[in-house]
Amino acid sequence: MQEKGFDLSGNTRNQVTPEMVDSADRIILMLGRIPPEDFLSQSEKTEVWDITDPEHMTRETTALMMDEVTEKVRALINEFR
Repeated sequence: MQEKGFDLSGNTRNQVTPEMVDSADRIILMLGRIPPEDFLSQSEKTEVWDITDPEHMTRETTALMMDEVTEKVRALINEFR
C-alpha cells in the first residue's frame, strides 16, 4: 500500500460486532465466504468479495489483487451515488 501512498503500518484489524453491522449501510467481507457468525450470515447488508489473501503472494500478484479491490470499491461507491 505504500506504493499507492498509504501508510497502514499503524492499522490493526477489528473483529466485526453486531453493533457495527447494525450501524453500517453495507458489510463487505473479503473472505470468499460468509463466516458462521449469525449476525453476519443473516444480515442482508453482507456482501462477499472473493479476494485471496495476498500474504504469501508475489508483489505482482498482490498488485493485481489490489487493482481488483480498487475496481470493486469504485463500483460500490457508484452504487451509493
